[in-house]
Amino acid sequence: MRLSRLCFAITLLAIALAACSGGGSTPGLPGNVLTRAVPSSTPRSVSSTAPTPVPSGDPTVPPTVLAHSHTMEAANGTSAQYNSSFGFGNWGYVKPYEDIVMAGTGQTYQNVIAGGIASAAYYDFSACSGSGLFQPNQYASPDCTNWPGNAFYAQPGEPGNILQSGGTITQLVGDPGSSALQQSVTAELTGIQQSTPQTMIEFDDASPPDEASAGGDRMCWGLGQQVQGGWSCAGAPGGTASSPWGATFNRQEWIAGYVSIMANSPIPVMMNSIGPGLKNGTQAAGVTAVLQSPTAWGASCDWCFYHQNKWLYTSPLLDYQLDDMIDIIAQGKNVALVAESSDDVPSRMRALALEMLVYDPNHSWIWGSACGGSSYINACPESAWTFYGPLRGYPRSTNDLRDPAGNGGYVREFAYCYAWGKPVGPCATVVNPDIYHSHPLPKTTVTYKHTAQIFGDSLCACYGSSGSVGELGLAAPSTMPAASQFILFQ
Repeated sequence: MRLSRLCFAITLLAIALAACSGGGSTPGLPGNVLTRAVPSSTPRSVSSTAPTPVPSGDPTVPPTVLAHSHTMEAANGTSAQYNSSFGFGNWGYVKPYEDIVMAGTGQTYQNVIAGGIASAAYYDFSACSGSGLFQPNQYASPDCTNWPGNAFYAQPGEPGNILQSGGTITQLVGDPGSSALQQSVTAELTGIQQSTPQTMIEFDDASPPDEASAGGDRMCWGLGQQVQGGWSCAGAPGGTASSPWGATFNRQEWIAGYVSIMANSPIPVMMNSIGPGLKNGTQAAGVTAVLQSPTAWGASCDWCFYHQNKWLYTSPLLDYQLDDMIDIIAQGKNVALVAESSDDVPSRMRALALEMLVYDPNHSWIWGSACGGSSYINACPESAWTFYGPLRGYPRSTNDLRDPAGNGGYVREFAYCYAWGKPVGPCATVVNPDIYHSHPLPKTTVTYKHTAQIFGDSLCACYGSSGSVGELGLAAPSTMPAASQFILFQ
């Protein structure tokens, strides 16, 4: 796993007791699964300045309204922390705020299921570690210690030099096209589902090595070493790795391998793969795999919309990520926005404004992490908002989101917006995706006099945490600064 997810996996599995055997049906999977022609994995051009015609929306009053947007969390607290709050054995108290809890396969899982909440599990064979490796992850899922060498990518002509990604633990880069890896994964997932039935399992780091390298991962042929200031391939038998990333690697082989694994998985899979990819407009390989897999989910990279690096949430990298989300949701599949830095309110407001550009109440999920610092219920206050009746229908690409006045911003309006299931009138999100220049506030159908407000750190005002949302913030400026976003209310 990448370093951003290491703490979660270690904490979750460290507190888990031995898995108890069980049976029964798989907890229900929210959202419909539709089929549709799969977009090709070809480079996209950057959106033109003029919007394309958009199908008309159907802004009728929704017959039913969610109490809050779909939420999920990773159960990364300890049993002592939960006992200091709602109680480790009382997960039923969490049910009004969380729809899915990533609870693993131990005692936490048993308690979550007893509380009536759907459970998910974690799995990472793209950056795979193990308890018996040098610089091990004692709590790896899966534990790749005894997997055969041909389950991983290796240096061409040097099969002993397995491709490894840098970090404080040894991480072997799995080859999803390998029959050895596919057999190992299928056997383990079958065992998990037989003993602890899951609603969904996350495949973390679900990006091929070319995308991981483009995103900044240091890749070595063989074991590198931790040095001051980062990871070094000095001393690795084959030195710093580069293309072709292994004797068997190509992007189509990687995609086909993941599609095969998901087809054979007894558990629906969430691919954590939506990100800048190769940064050239090519659809992320993991997204292509999701589109070719009937029951798969998509998930954003852990920090893309929350990070302080403006390049990640401005054009063109923003467009690539939004287009990937649009493609998945347009198939009637779920997409989770992973909230890695959700203790920072401005970052969370920005992330929500960006998510609203592609939001669908049935298929958009918010994965909270740092919210609920005292209650350990990691759903953020802004999850209380839901959005219905988009005035211009569901977008086909970011090109459909452009300001009708041609001023360079993005805008999406909703006829019916709700907070905790109560109507708060129409609302809109406006985004300036330009990292360098300010632009006029996009043209809207409705006149909005206020901006959104987020207070506190939790959707749950309980167990020491509190939070709320408001729709009476100051009016948005007539000119949007570079790389800015606003959520508008009447």
